[in-house]
Order: sequence, then structure tokens, then C-alpha cells
Amino acid sequence: FFGCVAEGCDWLQAGNAAKNRVLRHAAHECKHLSTELRKWAITQSAGGSLGSKLEPHTPSPSPACSSTLTAGPQSIDKPATKLSIQHDFTELGKKEWQDKLDFCIVKLICVNGLAPNILDSDEWKEFIQVATKSKLKATPSDKFEYDYIPNEAARVQHLTVEALHQHHNLTFTFDGSDTLGRDSVYTGHVTTPDRTTYFLSFKEGTNESHTAEWVKSFVLDSMDIVGREHFAGTCADSTGNTRKGRTLVKDAVPTVMALPDPCHHIHNTVKDITNLPEFQNMISVLRAVIKHFSHSNFGNKLLKNAQADDEVTKGLVKIGKTRFATHYSAAVALDRCFTNIQNLIVTKAIKPKNKEMVDTITGQRDSMVFKLNLLQYTRIVDPLARSLWSLKAQESTMGDVYLFYMAIGAELKDLFEMGEKRTGIDVTLAQKITKIFNKRYREFIDATPDDPYFTTLYLDPRFVGSDIFKKSGTIPTPVIVLPAAQPNSITDEAQQAPNPKAYRRAKKALLQLLRNEVQMFGDHKESSSIASLVKMTGASGVTIKNEFSVQLLAYSRREFPFTDPIGAQTVLQWWRSLVTHPKARVLAFLAVKLYSVLPNSMPDERWGSTKTRTNTPLRNHQKVSTLANMIQVGDWYGKHMVSLYLSSRAASDSFDVHRKQKMIDPSLMLASETYLGSEVMAQIPRACCLILQMLVWTFLMPWAQMLKRMWMMKKLVTRQVQQVGFQTLSCLFQKQTSRTLTMTSTLMHSC
Repeated sequence: FFGCVAEGCDWLQAGNAAKNRVLRHAAHECKHLSTELRKWAITQSAGGSLGSKLEPHTPSPSPACSSTLTAGPQSIDKPATKLSIQHDFTELGKKEWQDKLDFCIVKLICVNGLAPNILDSDEWKEFIQVATKSKLKATPSDKFEYDYIPNEAARVQHLTVEALHQHHNLTFTFDGSDTLGRDSVYTGHVTTPDRTTYFLSFKEGTNESHTAEWVKSFVLDSMDIVGREHFAGTCADSTGNTRKGRTLVKDAVPTVMALPDPCHHIHNTVKDITNLPEFQNMISVLRAVIKHFSHSNFGNKLLKNAQADDEVTKGLVKIGKTRFATHYSAAVALDRCFTNIQNLIVTKAIKPKNKEMVDTITGQRDSMVFKLNLLQYTRIVDPLARSLWSLKAQESTMGDVYLFYMAIGAELKDLFEMGEKRTGIDVTLAQKITKIFNKRYREFIDATPDDPYFTTLYLDPRFVGSDIFKKSGTIPTPVIVLPAAQPNSITDEAQQAPNPKAYRRAKKALLQLLRNEVQMFGDHKESSSIASLVKMTGASGVTIKNEFSVQLLAYSRREFPFTDPIGAQTVLQWWRSLVTHPKARVLAFLAVKLYSVLPNSMPDERWGSTKTRTNTPLRNHQKVSTLANMIQVGDWYGKHMVSLYLSSRAASDSFDVHRKQKMIDPSLMLASETYLGSEVMAQIPRACCLILQMLVWTFLMPWAQMLKRMWMMKKLVTRQVQQVGFQTLSCLFQKQTSRTLTMTSTLMHSC
């Protein structure tokens, strides 16, 4: 038996302590191992992956660590294998071929979410025999599941960390979910300012309570893999433990903004509106209609035929548990199909058993009331649902969040101002919806620490001086009151801005962000994101603060250097161009940070969709580590890497096309392959140049290719000959090569 040395880990296995078994547990499964040992295990696993053998950029294990792990019975020296020319051309070549094939299979399985046990089927073995002409054998699935995939996942983890080390202002998003085996797992993703997302970490917590402290530990441990100073924000949904966990992370790392997910928050707003008593009868009938057509294939077919006659291309939509604004989508679909469903019921083509549904749809008055409620519901929820779907985008910013919330409020206000006679929405219902929206708005916009949403939109140059900031909402109480140089300097300064109230609010939040960054510089120095700015300003906090005040006022007044139009750039690109400007650098640093943060946690929601596709009911005993490793490898090679075959094929195709063009068009040969000096070529007529180069291409190139092959053969044979002691053959070969070189040089001289 052998087990894990980590304190608190009860992992115990029978049999031999094979290297791959130990590393698989240490790198992917053990929750009690120290960070240093886990990093070491990941490096060791990465060094033994197929990708490390076949691709150049790969972490290799240190010799000391390798000798430590392989010491023991497995490190006994084996007798040297006698090498031969046949051995090099067959066994080694087949081994490399097998590794390349298995590496392609690893990517095939992980990118497409296939089950590894298909590799044990007779059909797959037959496919390998046919594809390789019976020269290779199919590798069993256990080798992939317990060796190749975990090692490749460790390599991907190492490469991911290397890629993230090149960035600052990263966003860490996290979420929890369950597998079909009733195992709980939390996942963490990191998004760069350019909106490239990487799967960084996971943690199984089946036997643990997911308290706020547990969430905090997971987030901080994940951030430590890259470095806390590289992060600018965290984002997750607003369940009890994640909301408090974000707050604890914010307390531990003040430079990291703790953001709730706007998509979940708007979805909860839609849910509150859906649960109002005024819409319960409509929702009940909606569910009954969807249930009937979901269980009746005959009725569903009749509905599709009726829609085809009326040129309606979309049908009903089911209400899902994990879909955002799912009741809205179902209501819009029912409104689209209502006339066809009503005709089918009236003509007795279908006979639903739900009496409430039949009476509501067929009754003249009841159907009109139902359609009115359906229209009211969709009209009210429409701006919320569309904003939610827009904010799911990977390119969304915190400024977009505030802008969409303002748009939702304006749309609802305009709707309610139309009056009950035009909309059918009475004052009581309008007041309830207004109360729900205002409550959710204050929870999300005003209660979020650092006031990031309003501040980010304020730094959008397209909205400088806009009236949208005149009604900016509740201003949060400042956490720390900054000392002013003069008693009324802030007040007087704000009066010079177009919107003094908005200016004060933005400045208060930005000063707090700036103070946190300066404190981070004191702890991490050169590795902090503000290090370059501190160097430019002379490493003085007072200088940075004074520059910030001047630059914020100049920006608010649209003064130089903030006068350039944004054009086709993004807001982030516009601010990046000002990072080194001496009159904009401090404000640009803060703006770049705010616009670099991803304001939603959709990467983890997409991971959940991939998990559902991979963790099928037939694979309900799949371990969390196996599932996470497959998704991590699939995410890397499916999104961040180009297939080796495709890249090499593209390169060879471009070379072949260029080669064919040169053979057809002699002018390309003159431009790219000049065998004579440029001065001589300028003195010879163009026709002679073409003739000379065609002669050189025709007669000299075959000899050059032959020489190249002979030199390659000499190196290969010489290596083998030295091992078996045939020195005489080597000498003869060298003499023959020298004679050939002499003949070639004579021919070139004559040409």
C-alpha cells in the first residue's frame, strides 16, 4: 500500500507506487497538499505529457525533482539496447508515430467531449488498423484516462499560468455546480483585458460546507496561482455564500473589486415581476400550453403544419430552470403561436385535458384578457430581458451595465407614463414594478463597493458632459475621507465641471481606487500594476494625487489631451493610448483598470454547459478531476491553440502555391531568388538574366538536392557506424562525398 503524505488526506492505494498514479493525485485530486508541492507535481506531470514531447514550448521537470521521484525499484538501470539502422527506421519511428496519433486522440476526446471508453471498442481498433495499415495498435482507454489526459491537463495549467503572467487587470470569475454523480465542484476562470478567458482552477467540495470562508479560500488560492497583484476584479452570482465570500476577498485584497453578476441580478428582477399576483393566471395557462404540446407529438405536428401555412418559422419555447428570463421567452413564443393554437382547439383538432387552459383560450372574453396580460407582461419584461442578454456578452464593460440599467428605468418610466387607457397597466401594478426595480437598482448599483458602474461610464469619452449623469442616483457614503489642500477646494473644483454632482461621485470612487493601488505598490513593488506609473511620477503619492485631480477636471471639461475623438477604437484602446501621456497618465491608469474588468460571470456558466455535454447520464460515475481535466484540455486546444496538422498544412499549402507561381512567372524568380550579384545583374540584359537563371534552376538545383540528401545520409550512417565500429565504411563514404563535391564545384564554375 502507499498513500499521500499531506496532513488530513486519507488517500490510500494498493499496488505499486507508479509515478503517474502519484502525480495524478498530487496535481489534480489532493485538497490538502501545500501549494509548493502541488506546483511541483504539476510541473512533473506536464513534463511527461504527450504535448511536451511533440510541441516545442513545454515545461520540463528539473533533474533534481525527477531523480527524487524516480528513485527506487523503478529506477534500476536496464541493459543497453543494441542499436542498428533498422532500429532507428522502425521502432523509434513507430514510437513517434504512436505518440502523435495518441496526442491527436487526446485532443479529439477532450475538445468534443467524447467518452474515452470508445477507444476499447472493436470498431475503434479496426479503424486504427485500417488507418495505420496494421502497423500500430490502439492504445487502451485507461492509458488516456489515467495518464495522457491528466498529464496534458497539467501542461495546459502550466501554459495557462505563463500566459496570464503577461497581463495585469485580470478578472477572476467563479461559480459552483453539481455533477450527475452528486459531487459538488467550484470552478474559476480568468479573463484578460482583451477578453480572452482561461479555465484556471477547480475545487471539489462534496464533503465540505461551502461557507463564505470556504469560498474565500478557494478564490484566494486560485488567484495566488498567478499572483494577487495581477487581478483587478472578481465576479460571481449573488447567493449568500458567494456574496459574503466576495466581500472577504475584497477585505484581503483591496485592489480587487468585488462585483455581483448583472445577468443573475436582472434575472432575479424578472423573477420578482413574474411572481406578482397580477400575472399568476397567465403564467399558469402558459405552463399548461407548453406542457400539453411537449407531451403530444400529434398536437405538436399539427401546430407546426399550421405555422408553416401562416409562414411562422418559430414555435413554442419550454420554460427551463437554468435559462435567463425563461418565462419571457416562453410568453413571446406563445403570443406568436396563440392564433394557431386557438384554431386547433376550437376545431377540435386537439383536445387538451386542462379545462382552465381550454376555457381561457376558447372563451371570447377570457382569451382577450389573457392576451392583454400576455402583452403587458412581455412589454414590461422586454427591456429587462434584452438588457440581460446584451450584458452576457464577453465584450461588455461595467459602463455598459450602468447604461443598460438607466435604459431599463427610462423604458419603464415611458411605458407607465402612457397611462392605463393605452397600456391597460393600472397604477397599482405600475407602483409594484417600480418598487421592485428601484430596490434591485439600489442593491446592485449603489451598494456595490467602489461604485464601479457609474464611475466606469463617467470615464467613457462619448458621454462626457451628458445629461445622463444629472440624475445619477444615490451617492454612497465614502469609506475614507481624504484631507483636502484647501477647505472648499473640492466644492470649487466640482463647480467647474459640467455635472458637479456626478464629478464628486466619480472622483470619490476613483480616489479610493488610487489609494488601494498605491498601498498594493508598497507590498509588491515592481510586480504591482501601478509600478510603471509610480516610476513616471517620481514615486510620490502626493504627486500622483495632484496629477489625478488636474487630469479628472480636464477630462470632465473636454480639455487637452482628452479632445481626440474615439473613432473606431474601443474605450479601452482610447485610454491605453493616453497611459504614457504626462497630462493624462494617472487618470488613464484608472480608466484602463475599470474597462479591463469583465462585469459578468458568464465564463463559468459556459463551463456548466460544457459540463452538461460531457457529464452525460451514461457517465454519471465520472470523477470531478477527470471531468475538469478533460474540459481544461478541450478548452485550451479548442479555443487557444491551432491544430498542428492545420498549421503545418497551411504552411505547406502556402509554400506550394508560392513555388508554383515562381515556376510559372519568371519575374517572381528574379525577385526572390537572385543567384548573381545585384551589380552584375544590372549590367546584363533582362533576357540574358532569365536564361541564366533558368539554366541554374534546371541544372544546379538537382545537384544541390542530391548533395543535401547525401549529407543527411552521411550523418545518419556515420552515427550508426561509430556505434558498431565500421570506420572503413565511413572513410570510403567521406572520400566519395569529397569527390562529388569537387565535381559539383567544377560544374558550377563552368556554368
